[in-house]
Amino acid sequence: MHGSIYVLLKKFVEQSFDTATWETLLADVGLPGQQWDAATNYGDEAIGALVQAAASRLQLTPADVLQTFGEYIVPDIMATFGRYADPSWRTFDTIANTERALHYGARTDFPGIQPPVLNVTIQNANQLTIDYYSKRRMAALAVGIIKGIAKYHGEADAIQVTPTTTLEAERVQIKVSRIVL
Repeated sequence: MHGSIYVLLKKFVEQSFDTATWETLLADVGLPGQQWDAATNYGDEAIGALVQAAASRLQLTPADVLQTFGEYIVPDIMATFGRYADPSWRTFDTIANTERALHYGARTDFPGIQPPVLNVTIQNANQLTIDYYSKRRMAALAVGIIKGIAKYHGEADAIQVTPTTTLEAERVQIKVSRIVL
């Protein structure tokens, strides 16, 4: 897992709650005082443990925690990798070009980073299908990021995100639809 995700998770928890909550989560998973460098790659174990601890403390599912976190990090993602995106893109364009543009940018800027593989199929002008693949099994984060992209582009009310398979799998299919009135 790239260190930037741990840094953003810390920021998310501290802004949503407080620093004490972050320290409590670290203690809950046996990592009191742990620090991560945003430019370093780390193992994946701690992120899962931290999400599980947060879910337990907040009485949410890990998927709910990941989705909320995913929505939260989109402005940071766009601030870091937005230069790889066409400024005219809206939600569908950004999603359709994530692998080619944003993930390419992430891999270029941070060698060794391993974002999930997203194969996007444009079904029609109002629907995309995303085939998500990652051994991390964090498709709920992807769902949150997709919702965050819609919010970022001012289209949150016009976009529906529907996983069509279980979010805990390595391979997950996600349907993204434009709500047409």
